[in-house]
Amino acid sequence: MNSAPPVHEIDIADKQSLQSVINFLVGYFPDSLAFYYFLSAIQQNTIKPKDLWPNQLLVNDKNDIKCVLFIYSLMSFKNTYEPTTEDEKSMRSDISFFCDNKEDQLFVSIIQHYVPWSKVKKIVFTDFPHRFSSIIESFIRENNLGDAHTVNCQQMELNKETFIEKCKTMTYTCPSDIIIRPLTLSDASTINELWEHKSEISLYRFMYEIEHLLSYGAFRGETLMSWCMRKYNGCVANVFTKPEARRLGLASILNVFMASKILEQEERVFSFVINNNTASISMLEKLGYKRTGDADWLVFTAK
Repeated sequence: MNSAPPVHEIDIADKQSLQSVINFLVGYFPDSLAFYYFLSAIQQNTIKPKDLWPNQLLVNDKNDIKCVLFIYSLMSFKNTYEPTTEDEKSMRSDISFFCDNKEDQLFVSIIQHYVPWSKVKKIVFTDFPHRFSSIIESFIRENNLGDAHTVNCQQMELNKETFIEKCKTMTYTCPSDIIIRPLTLSDASTINELWEHKSEISLYRFMYEIEHLLSYGAFRGETLMSWCMRKYNGCVANVFTKPEARRLGLASILNVFMASKILEQEERVFSFVINNNTASISMLEKLGYKRTGDADWLVFTAK
């Protein structure tokens, strides 16, 4: 086994140190967009470091960054609402990363030595450029570590000027019996129950995002019919409409509403869509989104 490459740990509570990593990610837009917004939210204290504990932000060299690996635990979102058990603490780790495209060997060496392959039951690698999937999958297979499941998505970003022009001619009208308002914590269980990717952490992630980030719902009376949220990594996500409220344009209305709020903050609007979700892709394209890259999620389950 080759020796571990030297790394430098960045204190995510230190805004100045974190800025050096953020600056590195800016140079790789749009591929690094989600990771950039995730670290920016931490820097701005929108997401608190303690809510991702335990965590490690590692770079190969703080003066010449080529590769960044952020290991954290979304299970800690649960601690905001109820205690986490010891079993839950060892249940999963989450990883965001980015590496220069000429540094694949460095990337493999870093994940070999610093990813907690044998310490947790599940590791979720999030929203990374597609080219890394084969690298991670090969490493897992060659070392007989466990199973890997990859979801292929496309990253779509809203062009501000195009969106403004489209808004002038859009004919989306909210039905008279529907009210658009921010989501509340009481809505999280409904969202979680109807989410096809429901997991051990999803309910608490939804609660945390509703409490700390932008999220809107379309309500008929007090009943939630459709929703749209902003995830911890900055993307617009979890757009869903109940079957009985479909074909009313609610998803598009909520997406326009959310995009307008994000643009008011002078931030970029982007989303991830699974490649075969043609309905969502078509809706976003009509709003002015364009494909800007590929992004994958990989779930590793230890043997």
